[in-house]
Amino acid sequence: MAGRTGYTPPTRALIPDGPAQMTEIYEHFDPLIGESVSTVSALPVGNNWVGRHIYVEAEDGDFRWDGSAWKRADIQSEATAYNTTTVLDVTPIMRGGVAAGTTSGTGVLSHTFPTPFPNGLIGVLLMPHQESNVGSYPLLVRATTTRTGFQTLWGGKASAAVSVPYIAFGW
Repeated sequence: MAGRTGYTPPTRALIPDGPAQMTEIYEHFDPLIGESVSTVSALPVGNNWVGRHIYVEAEDGDFRWDGSAWKRADIQSEATAYNTTTVLDVTPIMRGGVAAGTTSGTGVLSHTFPTPFPNGLIGVLLMPHQESNVGSYPLLVRATTTRTGFQTLWGGKASAAVSVPYIAFGW
C-alpha cells in the first residue's frame, strides 16, 4: 500500500490467536476500507495503489484499482468470470469472528453469527491455527451453512473445548 498516507503495518504479522487479536486486525484495516463515493466519475485519479477498494453508491458496488484503472470488484463481476449462467447481483457482506465452545458427543460444534446475514450466506472460510486446542482441524459441514450460522466437525474430538477463527461471506 505504498503511497498511503498514515499507513502503518500491523505490529504482529502472525496468525491471530484469539478474539482480542481479531479485533486488533479489524480496527487496523477498518479505516482503510471505509471509503465511498457517489458516482464512478468521482473515483480518484491520483494517489491510488493496487488493491485499493472504494464503494460507489450509484452502482451499489465495490470498485478496485488494478494499477491503471478502476474495475468493478464485487460479487456480480467476479462471479461472471467463473460461471456465465449464474450471477449474484448483490454486494457482499463480510464478517469475521471465532467459533468457540464444546463439541457435541459426535464432535460437532454449532456456531450462530452474532448478527445474521440479511438475505443469505455465500460461504465460510475457516482459519484453523495451532492454538485451536485440539491438534486437528475442523471441517465445515456444508449442509448446515445458513444466514444465521454454521457447524464444524472435529474428527475424534467428542465433548472437547475447541475454537477456530472464520470469515463468512453473505448478502
